Amino acid sequence: ASIRCSCAPSAAPVRPRIVVNRTGNTVTVMDVETGELLGMGDLGSDGYLELAIYTDEAQSPVRGGEVFNAMVERFRADGTPFNGVRGLWYKGSNLATFNALVRRPLNPNGLTPEEAAGQTFTGKMAGRNGYPKVRFDYENSVKNPDGTYQKAFAWFDP
Repeated sequence: ASIRCSCAPSAAPVRPRIVVNRTGNTVTVMDVETGELLGMGDLGSDGYLELAIYTDEAQSPVRGGEVFNAMVERFRADGTPFNGVRGLWYKGSNLATFNALVRRPLNPNGLTPEEAAGQTFTGKMAGRNGYPKVRFDYENSVKNPDGTYQKAFAWFDP
């Protein structure tokens, strides 16, 4: 008996936009078209992933979330256990978002550092990947007189 299918013809295969490589405890993500480095992740000796994403600087249509997910998935696919994600913000969009959310003079209902960290790009992506609990590193984060931070560190746990 034959089966009839009213399905649309199959589309041409989709070319991958990124290539993910791993050497030891380091993962890199490159744009296939431009060859640009889009992200790098390191698994620290404490079992936390530290991820750096460079899509804002790159001339690539690949989004930061795709790069973040690709790095996390590479460690998972390789069967490498990890405890969570660590955010180390010295500059850039994570620190800017974090500071806008904690800065009380401009935002009377400013968030706690833990709440603000959870609303950053890293915090949202960590949460989507199973690491929604935030611990803020008060000891090593450096606070400015206006309530913002020069640098902010957070851990994202399961």
